[in-house]
Amino acid sequence: MFEEQVSKLYEYLRLRTSPVGVKLSKDAEELLKHGKRPRQKATVCQLTSQARIWGRVLAATLDDLICARGATAIGFRDYPEDIASGERDYNRHFGTVEAGRLSISKVPKIETRKYSAILVAPLTRMPVEPDLVLVVGDSAQMLRLVQGILWRDEEEGRLYFGSNGTQGVCADAIANAMITGRPSMGIPCYGARMFGGYKDDELVMAIPLKFFDATVEGLMESHKVGGMVYPIVTQGIDVTPYHPAALYVIQPEVKK
Repeated sequence: MFEEQVSKLYEYLRLRTSPVGVKLSKDAEELLKHGKRPRQKATVCQLTSQARIWGRVLAATLDDLICARGATAIGFRDYPEDIASGERDYNRHFGTVEAGRLSISKVPKIETRKYSAILVAPLTRMPVEPDLVLVVGDSAQMLRLVQGILWRDEEEGRLYFGSNGTQGVCADAIANAMITGRPSMGIPCYGARMFGGYKDDELVMAIPLKFFDATVEGLMESHKVGGMVYPIVTQGIDVTPYHPAALYVIQPEVKK
């Protein structure tokens, strides 16, 4: 499944880790048939990294998750009261309880108990049709991915991202993409880096399946006809730009 598209992503983005399929379901019993449960309690970001780095096909319910923030973001439960109130993050993420409460209230969060199980797998090993595709890369790779997404997007013409410095994978990427139906990028948070192995230079993009084929096509087409390629070749910060200067220079006035 998706072998051709994944091959193109590796070709045009030089990815270091596998794109990951994500499926959320209310029917935990059915979803658990398709993957192994994690060996011990884990975070959502750990599950995604086990899939993208180690190639594991994993299915999990609330009983398998240890991170209340991640479990809440994907709709398995409510926040504990001390997180929702801002108290837990006081003098950690935020300087006042109210700042924490306000910020947490704005974090993307799927409706509570809408889902009860999650399945993650390398996209080429995904046993069911995914809701989302997660792609992890550096800022230049994300730039190209955005260009691929927008190549034929005639509805919005722009992607919008948000962050409060927490829940970058589970909420800003996965939950927001599920809620909006649009691709959503996240900055991996402390937990994603400490526990999920996300590197300093990595960002994560969640792409709803309906956008995926068009995104791959957009990458290919912009690479071929627009000269937008990765890795990006630098020209020097004190050199007058040449090709593809037509994209950037002030156009000369038309002589009458």
